[in-house]
Amino acid sequence: MSDLESGAVSPSASDAGLSAAPFNQAVHALVVTHDGARWLPELITSLADLTYAPKSIRAIDTGSLDRSVDLLQDASIPLQHADRDSGFGEAVNVGVDWITEELDTDPTKTWIWLLHDDCAPLPDALEKLVAALADAPSVAMAGPKIRGWHDRSHLLEVGVSIAGNGARWTGLERRERDQGQHDGVRDVLAVSSAGALIRLDVWQELSGFDPHLTLFRDDIDFGWRVNVAGHRVIAVPDAVLLHAEAAATERREIDVEGATLQRPHLLDRRHANYVLLANSSRWRLPQVLARLVVSTLVRSIGYLFAKLPGYAGDEIAALALFLARPDLIRTARKERAKSRLLPASAVSSYLAPDGSQIRLAFESLRELVFKGIAPMSNPSTSFSDARYAVTEDDEEVVKSNSFFLRAIKIPAVALFLILALVNLLAFRGKWGNLSGGALLPAPASGGDLISTYLDSWHPVGIGSSTSAPPWMLVLGFFSVITFANLHVLVSLIFFLAMPITGLTMHRALGSHVQDRGIRIAGSVIYSFSPVLLIAMADGELTLILAAMLLPWAIGMWWRGATSILNADSFSQAKLWRSLFVAVLMIALLPQLIVAYVCASAALLYRVRSQGIKRVGILVALFVFTPFLTLFPWSLSAVLHPTLWLRSFGLGPTSGNAWHLAFFNPGGFHSPPFWMGAPLLLGVLLISIRSGRARIRIFASLSIFVLTISICLSALTLTPYGSPTPARVWSGPGVLLATALAIYALALVSDGLSERLRNSPLSRQHVESLVTTVALLISIATGVGWQVLTPSPLQSDSEQILPAFVEASLQSTDRSRVLVMRVNSAGARYSVVRESTSVLGDPEVSGLMPDLLDKTLAELVSGGSNSTSRVLGQFAIRYVFVASPAPVALSRVLDGVGGLRRVSATEQGSLWKVTNPSGRLVFLGDGAEGAVVLPSSRVSAQVALPGKGKLSLSEKVDSKWSLLLDGEILKPEKSDNWSPSYQINHAGELRLVHDSSFRRLALGLEFLTLIGLLIMCLPGGRRWIDRPDEEVS
Repeated sequence: MSDLESGAVSPSASDAGLSAAPFNQAVHALVVTHDGARWLPELITSLADLTYAPKSIRAIDTGSLDRSVDLLQDASIPLQHADRDSGFGEAVNVGVDWITEELDTDPTKTWIWLLHDDCAPLPDALEKLVAALADAPSVAMAGPKIRGWHDRSHLLEVGVSIAGNGARWTGLERRERDQGQHDGVRDVLAVSSAGALIRLDVWQELSGFDPHLTLFRDDIDFGWRVNVAGHRVIAVPDAVLLHAEAAATERREIDVEGATLQRPHLLDRRHANYVLLANSSRWRLPQVLARLVVSTLVRSIGYLFAKLPGYAGDEIAALALFLARPDLIRTARKERAKSRLLPASAVSSYLAPDGSQIRLAFESLRELVFKGIAPMSNPSTSFSDARYAVTEDDEEVVKSNSFFLRAIKIPAVALFLILALVNLLAFRGKWGNLSGGALLPAPASGGDLISTYLDSWHPVGIGSSTSAPPWMLVLGFFSVITFANLHVLVSLIFFLAMPITGLTMHRALGSHVQDRGIRIAGSVIYSFSPVLLIAMADGELTLILAAMLLPWAIGMWWRGATSILNADSFSQAKLWRSLFVAVLMIALLPQLIVAYVCASAALLYRVRSQGIKRVGILVALFVFTPFLTLFPWSLSAVLHPTLWLRSFGLGPTSGNAWHLAFFNPGGFHSPPFWMGAPLLLGVLLISIRSGRARIRIFASLSIFVLTISICLSALTLTPYGSPTPARVWSGPGVLLATALAIYALALVSDGLSERLRNSPLSRQHVESLVTTVALLISIATGVGWQVLTPSPLQSDSEQILPAFVEASLQSTDRSRVLVMRVNSAGARYSVVRESTSVLGDPEVSGLMPDLLDKTLAELVSGGSNSTSRVLGQFAIRYVFVASPAPVALSRVLDGVGGLRRVSATEQGSLWKVTNPSGRLVFLGDGAEGAVVLPSSRVSAQVALPGKGKLSLSEKVDSKWSLLLDGEILKPEKSDNWSPSYQINHAGELRLVHDSSFRRLALGLEFLTLIGLLIMCLPGGRRWIDRPDEEVS
């Protein structure tokens, strides 16, 4: 008999004066091996070092193909063999039969100590286990505290249970360290089979592990059955065992019977479902089954988001394979009923509490977030500690006890507060529903903006089926921050424009620039750049949002481009993230499509040597990703290219070429044009003098983008859907050029002061001094202009239409108001329905019909006999002329037949059209006059009294359908406006606008967007891809 089968106390135990006397029962160790040569040497060594030696140590090998058998034989451990596809429980049964056949044992006084080949007990582990059993006759199963194999302070288990969704639940925090916080013997549902000490009579009474649970969850199932059979299961934290969890972490192949495709996760989930349904009480079965189905779907979606489709497939397959064999559950429940003495409620306190998995999901999300904020150099560091990590720049912060003092000593916080104070002074008294310049008042809710984006027909102005621009969806999504209150969101965007742009630039420069002062200077220059000052003064909402995101976007673009150029270090995540930020910036500022196309073409040219296949894939991604993500608006923009160049809202006035050359795009309200001179001087010097490639690239790109912006501003276009031609406003291009210029200046200035101090006086000193002074003057000018110069923005704009007119717009006849503004520059007009124009209306209002243009031109010049009839045809009930207006125009309107003046106020004068006007007008055969029918915003449903003629005051559109008693009516010939229909009998009339194509297009867009977001998310890692130190 070998020393390992001596049954004596080991020398180390004797030396310590220990003895087995307090525990007069036999312990037999059973080691199950399966390709475990990697871990076996430490297990064998640990068995030899035990302070309490088992009576015998035996091994069962399940067809190992490595050196496991040789290692066991070299250690003189008795060995028997089992088939390679044998499960763990089946191998243990071989060992138990071996022990009972060879030894005369009393099952009530014999214990089996189960050991995996990838575990190693500490020297006193068995001693602590048997000490805990000495005075606990009701205990039938005991297990040690389990720690990681590689990270030996990582706490893996102190007893184990199962959650309602089948997850293995330990009750521990993620990456929890063992500091003795869980010490103390406790009753548990189960303990791991690695190191489990089981009384032989109970093993035989319960027929051992369930043969259907060949691997995974067999220990939980057995512990559950032990508890309801009237015995106890305890965890003994004083006993410690190290475990590599090789099978669960995919460190070796799974060859057991029933392991479909040898996928550990599939086998684990299938057995989890089995354990829950085989052991739960009967009345809870429907709830358990429903929870398993729902959790399977949720986990599958989660794995898809983590880009682990294999695990997602495992989840679905496990549930499907399990549901295909309900007979297994019936048989298992019958077998368990034979040994059950206690009700199912006896173990309820040991099961995972409801909500535990939701908490763990949030913990995983927090880990994902803080992984980017405070990267861990040591994978064993907990994220709870890592998120409080202090950077070198902020090291002095911890020296102060005052929270405020600690906060303001952080450069980013101090920068944010100073810029917020300046912005607060500039926008004092302007909190509310802001409007003015290019900005129209916002609708009350972000949902209204999203609804406008989703609608196939826009009841705005004359009405149109124009695709809404994607910035509406972006802004509506951001309104979640303010609980869908769009008024508050817009105010916050303007109030926080400067501090957030400064903060994002500071953050972006942090990964490129070491000098803290240079980062702060670059952030301040960006916040007070001419283009941003103009955007805030003129109400360029989308440009401000883009300015907040642009520094982050440039960083993403740069990392994506670098990854594409370096095929050896290519990262799909970086590519997808660069595409996402490109789509986001184009959604906010469509004009940036020019920069995107140029950058993509240059990048594709650089990678042409990487093979035609790779280049073709990149071309497809660069073309179809923005097209599909912005669909169907992108289709309209391809068919009508002027949409790419359309300005936000009412559109500002473009500056001249000289202004643009100094990074000043012009607008309704523009600071001195020379404010951008230091940026121009800096990038010109860099592009000529700098010898560093990356800095030259940023400077050259800035000049290139600025040149394109100057060329575009020379164009005078009539954007699709806009009534008047205008020069292209190049604010988006100037914003990009400004950010690139600041990147270049910050990079070239990093460490410059040290270099200048250590070099003799030269031209570089003079150039640096001149540029610095010019930048300081520019910043000071920007601060003064922002604070002291009044802005056209105002809060809570005054209502110009009389209250009774506003009320009439909400009536079911859906009549409209013609608003005219006449001055020396000419006449402008708009058609208002439901309410005055709000944010997003100009983009979807559509073109005015030629007939209305002609009629209004005649009205201004003197009117005609058909004026009131044409106005009624357009459902216009009121004509409002805003003050100030020429007196001659009021006299003309007073003299037009069919118009009657009803009021005159300081805001303007109002005339009413006497002819019946409404959206749906029905003239019955033989009737004296037309009748206006009720209608909703888009559709209508009304009963018609008889024959007649029906007119619809909307633009002719193929998607309009008019149904009379379910039969589609065909319109009579008409121009581009107001189709009419012949009604041949009384019946139920329904008016609908077919939105099927719009729904299909939006579905394609959202699917593409979801796919893009999934590809941008940090990819989950399979267990096999994680380092050993992280998993155990």
